[in-house]
Amino acid sequence: RASRFRLANTSDYNLTIDMNSRLSGSPTQPVASGNLTIKNGFIYLQDFGAESIETVELEEEERSSFSPYDSLGIDMQFTIERGFYVRNSRYLDMEVELTGELEAQKQSDRELQLFGTLEGVQGYARPLGKNFQLDEAAFTFSGPLAEPDLNIKTSYVPQSSQKQGDPITLFYIIEGTPEEPEFRFESDPPMEQ
Repeated sequence: RASRFRLANTSDYNLTIDMNSRLSGSPTQPVASGNLTIKNGFIYLQDFGAESIETVELEEEERSSFSPYDSLGIDMQFTIERGFYVRNSRYLDMEVELTGELEAQKQSDRELQLFGTLEGVQGYARPLGKNFQLDEAAFTFSGPLAEPDLNIKTSYVPQSSQKQGDPITLFYIIEGTPEEPEFRFESDPPMEQ
């Protein structure tokens, strides 16, 4: 059991959690199960919106060593309460507060998998220096931790269009994944390109 435990505290991520879990299995293949609630915190995206750079890894000789995380199995429910933010400040200034539930699964010697959807509660994006307010957001996890499907829609009503009587609403939409996001603008009423 843990209550208001600071799981991480760096400039890139910060998590305070409550946890009710059980560890079973053997010392070389433990399995964690139970519930973990993220009470508050944030994660900064790394290079979100920047051009991706290919990662190159050199092969090494395999070494036989014991890794507690690699050998760990996980079957847990994650609940994310209000007060948890996904942020980005380079390339696109944005912040989205998320809430929801995820199922976390990991087999021994495999990567962590997440399943479920987190919904946006409030937030903003600032493309081109304009403050677009969050209308809706969904981060849908269907496996790999770093590859949720993004669906973020923000809106902005220019003051000049409000004064003219028929306001134009501009939408800034982000879809895709954090590794390969797609950005686009739309408007209501539709504007000519």
